[in-house]
Amino acid sequence: NEIINSNKCGPFKFIKNTECHKNNRLYVEIEFLNTGYRKLVDYHTAKKGLVQDPYAPLLCGVGCYGVPKREYIKKELYCWQDMIRRCYEDLERHKAYYGKITVCDRWKCFEYFLDDIIYLPGYNEWLIGGNNYHLDKDKLQQNIPHDQRIYSPQTCVFLSNEENNIIRIKENNKSGVCGAELTPDGSYCVRYNHQYLGRFDDPEAAATIHNFY
Repeated sequence: NEIINSNKCGPFKFIKNTECHKNNRLYVEIEFLNTGYRKLVDYHTAKKGLVQDPYAPLLCGVGCYGVPKREYIKKELYCWQDMIRRCYEDLERHKAYYGKITVCDRWKCFEYFLDDIIYLPGYNEWLIGGNNYHLDKDKLQQNIPHDQRIYSPQTCVFLSNEENNIIRIKENNKSGVCGAELTPDGSYCVRYNHQYLGRFDDPEAAATIHNFY
C-alpha cells in the first residue's frame, strides 16, 4: 500500500500480494488514485515514478488517451487531438473556439472517440478522401447558437469542404436570400465571386440575379 507520486500522472499505490517475476524482473500491480486505473508494472521503474496512467488528462488538461480497443491510424488520432486543442488550447489561432465550443465528456477520451467515429455519417469518405473531408459539428446544430455547440457522437458528421462552405455561407448570410446582403435601408446587395451585381428592393429579384450568375 505504499503511495508514490508519478512524474506526470499523479499518485499511485502498490497493491498487496500482486508481485510476480517476468524475465528475472519484479512486477507488481499499481492503482492510480486519481482515476482508479490499475496496471502491472516493473517495480523498480515504478519506484522512480516512471509510469503512465492512460486515463490521466494530459492533453490540454482535459484529454486522455485511454486504452483503445482496436488498431487505429494516425489520421484518427490527429483528428481527436486537433478537436481537443481547438477547444481547450489557449492560442491565437483557436480564438474562434477556445472558451466557446466544448467537447462532450465521452469524447475527451480518445478510446471512446475511436469507438464512436466509425458510426458517424461520412466516416468512410473521410477515411479515404484525403484532406477534402473533416469532422463537422455545425450541420446538425444550425438551430443552436455557435458558442453553445458541442462535439459529441450525436452532433457530429464528416463533411466535404464544399458542403461545409455552403453551411458557413448560409449561417453568415443574415438576409435569408442566397448571395445577398441585407443593408440597413432594407434593400438587398448582391455579389458573386466578389463582383458587385446591384442592389434590389425585391428579395426574389436579388436571388434571381445571383442564381443567373
